[in-house]
Amino acid sequence: MSEMAVEQMVSRVIRQVVKISSPEGSHGSGMVVHGELILTALHVVDGAPGLFVRFYSGEAIEADCIAADPTTDLALLRLRQSPRTIPPDQLDAILLEEEKLEPGEIMIAIGHPLGLDWSVTGGHFNAI
Repeated sequence: MSEMAVEQMVSRVIRQVVKISSPEGSHGSGMVVHGELILTALHVVDGAPGLFVRFYSGEAIEADCIAADPTTDLALLRLRQSPRTIPPDQLDAILLEEEKLEPGEIMIAIGHPLGLDWSVTGGHFNAI
């Protein structure tokens, strides 16, 4: 895979990566899975009294946790309104398909580690 292909992939999905924060100052990453639904880790939102989802465009929208699974540490949020700065067709750019990964395949992560907003890193798939 060429560097340009990686750049194109990042460009295609970065608008679906969000930063989730609570009034207490905790924050984490999430991704738009469809329209107004955001998938994140449960430990990011567990017990938070109010949640805000910030998009790459800077727009911030309040959200509510509508489902949680402690076993897999996953939570599903619903935005209280539709984003105004992102066209609806760009809110469905991430495809959630089960596909067997082969060792050596390139992987990319976009998130907010240590306060580095929309940080992009990559590596190779080794094993589960």
